[in-house]
Amino acid sequence: MRMSFQGFCSKRFKIFLILLVLLACWPAFSMPSVYAQQPDLTVFGIGVSPASPRADEAILFYATIRNQGDATANNFYITIFVDYVQITGGPYSFNAGETEQLYTQRFTMSEGYHQVVWVVDSTNVVAESNENNNQAATTFYVAPALPKTYVFTVHVSGFPSTVSTNVKVDGTPSGALKGGESQTFKFAIGSSHTISVDEYVAGTEGTRYYCSSNTWSFSSEGSYTFNYIAQHYLTVAVNPSELATLSGEGWYDGGTSVATGTATPVIPSGSDTQYVFKTWLVDGTSKLGNPITVVMDSPHTVTAEYKAQYKLTVNSQYGATSGSGWYDAGSTAEFSVTSSVPESGIMGSLGVKYLFKSWTGDSSATTPQATVLMNSPKTVTAVWTKDYTQFYTLVGAIAGIVIALIVVLIVVLRRKPKAPPAAYQAPSVAPLPVQPLEKAIARYCMHCGAELTPDATYCRKCGQQQTL
Repeated sequence: MRMSFQGFCSKRFKIFLILLVLLACWPAFSMPSVYAQQPDLTVFGIGVSPASPRADEAILFYATIRNQGDATANNFYITIFVDYVQITGGPYSFNAGETEQLYTQRFTMSEGYHQVVWVVDSTNVVAESNENNNQAATTFYVAPALPKTYVFTVHVSGFPSTVSTNVKVDGTPSGALKGGESQTFKFAIGSSHTISVDEYVAGTEGTRYYCSSNTWSFSSEGSYTFNYIAQHYLTVAVNPSELATLSGEGWYDGGTSVATGTATPVIPSGSDTQYVFKTWLVDGTSKLGNPITVVMDSPHTVTAEYKAQYKLTVNSQYGATSGSGWYDAGSTAEFSVTSSVPESGIMGSLGVKYLFKSWTGDSSATTPQATVLMNSPKTVTAVWTKDYTQFYTLVGAIAGIVIALIVVLIVVLRRKPKAPPAAYQAPSVAPLPVQPLEKAIARYCMHCGAELTPDATYCRKCGQQQTL
C-alpha cells in the first residue's frame, strides 16, 4: 500500500470524532429483530521500524488488519494519525477471516516522543458486528540523530616532550606530536582511514625512539596510542683502529644486556709486529672479561684495547745470545752475548779466541750487555774480532825458553872443561846449527794464525798484511 502525508485538517478531525460518537451510540438505536452475518474489522500489532529509530533515520509504521467477522467488508478506508497528522488510505475490501499487514512509506521524525493511531473503517461505511475494536495506538521515542562526523584521537608516548614525531592521515602529513601530546581528527561517518607516525624518532646523540606498530586503521570513533621505546647505540671499536673490527655494533632496546664478541688474544701483523689483547674499555673504563656484557641503559662505546709488541732479534756468529723475543712498544729490552769464544780446533787450544767488539744494526753499543728502546722491530748483530794475544804470549814464552836454553847451552859449551881423569876421553862437541834457532823464532799470521816466513809481509793463507 502506498500512502502520502496530508496536511493537518482540524475540520475533518472534528467530523471524525462525531462519527466515532455516533458509532458508539448506534447499537442503542438499532434493534434488529433477526440475526444477520456481518464483518468485524479490527487493528492490532502496530509498530515502528526500526524499533528504536533515530532522527536521521527513515521510519515506517505498520499494523495488522483483520476481518474477524463472517461477512465481507467492502470499500472501507484506513486513517493513520501521527501526532495528529492524518494519513488516509483506501478503499480496501477484506473477505471474512482475511488478515493483512500494512505499511506506510518511510519518512523522518524529529527527536522526542511521538504517538501513532491506526483507525480502520475510519469513514464508518461498513456495518460491523463490533464497532469498538477499529482503533489502536502506540507511543514511541525518536533518538537524536547521529553526528555526520566521528572523532578519532591519537596519542603518543615513550619519548620526552623535546622530541616530536610526524603524523600522517592516509599518507598526507597532518602535523607533529611531541612526547605526551595528543591530536583529534574528524571524519565523515562511514569512512575508513589510516593514521601513521614515524617508525624512528631521533633523540639525543646515540639515542632514538622506535615504534613497532606505527600505523593504525579505523572506521569509527575511538582513540589509539602509539607507544615508542627508547633504543641506544652500541659502538664497538678496536684500538689501534687499523685492526679488524668486532661484531655487535648497532641499536638495542633500552635495558637490553648485550654480549660483545670475543677479542682475539694475539693478532699478528707481519713477522716482527703483533698486537696482544689487553682489556675491554666501556666508555673509557676498563672492564674485566673477554667477552663482556653491557647493559644498554644509555649509549655506550666499548673498545677492545690492544698493545703493540715488537720483536727483538739478537744475532751472533759466535757465543750464546739472550734477549731475543717480543717486547711491548715503548719498553726497553735488554740483550747480551758471550764476551769471548775460543776458536775451534788446535788454535783454540793455543789461546786463539774471538772477542766481542760491538753491536751493529739497531744498536752500536760496545758492551756485550746492552739495551734498546722497542719503538719498532729491532735487530742487533754482534761483531767479533779474533784475538791472538794469548797465542802470541804462549809462542813468545816458548820462544824465550828455547832461546834461554840455547844461550845456556852456548855458555856451557864455551867454558873450558876441567881435565878429565886420564882414563876418561871427553867427547867432541859439534857446534849448534843455526836453523833450529830460526825455527824457534818462527812468525805466525796475526789474523788467521798461519805460519809465516821470517821476512813475509803478507799472509799466504788469508792475504792480510803483516806488521814486522
